[in-house]
Amino acid sequence: MLYELILVTAVGVQPVGMYDDYVDCTIEAENWQDQGVPAGCVQQMEPDDAFNKFLGILNQMEQIQQRDFDPYRPAEPAPCPGEADCIELE
Repeated sequence: MLYELILVTAVGVQPVGMYDDYVDCTIEAENWQDQGVPAGCVQQMEPDDAFNKFLGILNQMEQIQQRDFDPYRPAEPAPCPGEADCIELE
């Protein structure tokens, strides 16, 4: 498992390092905290796991598109926002 050391600074959350071991990451986070900088460790996905999750999402999107897409069905008009009256343009 990978762990990312992050710091909270005035410009936002900044990643500063990756660690294979949670203990090493927390020791480094405590060093930053001793200096008054909020720091912590966040668990990250392994690159192979992240890629497999990405492929799964792509497959799900493809299934949805194949199931819901009908090229011969006319497009439905967008609804009028709120209480507005719609005008059809030709």
